[in-house]
Amino acid sequence: AVKRRVGAVKSQRSTARLQKLWPFSGTALEDLAPLVSNLRLRSYEEGETIVEPDLLLVVAGSLHVNTRMSDGRVLSTSVGVGSEVGVEQLIEPGESGDAVRSITGETLSATTEEFTVTLELSASAVHALCVANPAVRKNLQANIAMVYQATRPESLRKHWPLVMLDDESSMTALARCLSVRAEAQGSFVYTRGNSTSEALVLLRGSAISTFDLPAQ
Repeated sequence: AVKRRVGAVKSQRSTARLQKLWPFSGTALEDLAPLVSNLRLRSYEEGETIVEPDLLLVVAGSLHVNTRMSDGRVLSTSVGVGSEVGVEQLIEPGESGDAVRSITGETLSATTEEFTVTLELSASAVHALCVANPAVRKNLQANIAMVYQATRPESLRKHWPLVMLDDESSMTALARCLSVRAEAQGSFVYTRGNSTSEALVLLRGSAISTFDLPAQ
């Protein structure tokens, strides 16, 4: 068990893992290298609560996460190994950034459901890297702008299942169902469950925008 956990930490404490976070999609691995040394390994006993957490990469265990959406709702989800929490902290303020934050929501807290190990990265470390390396900031801003454009009503209506949604309230409600992630080329990303199917929208390269559609 110890060897498995050590292996999990090594695989997630890497530039390749950071590149899988959609804000870093397309960023050169060597440009992300300074962030690896800033990843802090933390462990929590069952029932501990992390309030307004930094970016968390779950190495072992699971978390119950509360996220406040732009309309005031608080969504509760359970995430496990390989998941990330608090990615919205990487989004810089501004028209595009604020619009994307309204989709991702704001992580209020994360409570451990069992003994949990995380790697944690502060937003200040990311912002410092953006100042030191303009290429990182440029790519980060490009990804935010890309997601912003892809989630605007006029962009969503280009997809044939949504072409008939012509009222703004419907489009706004749909936008709140969006989540964003990055997947490596060749990854299996389409899933269909018992209650929802996941529609995928290719944005650019390896970046994927997804939204859950209730089964009819």
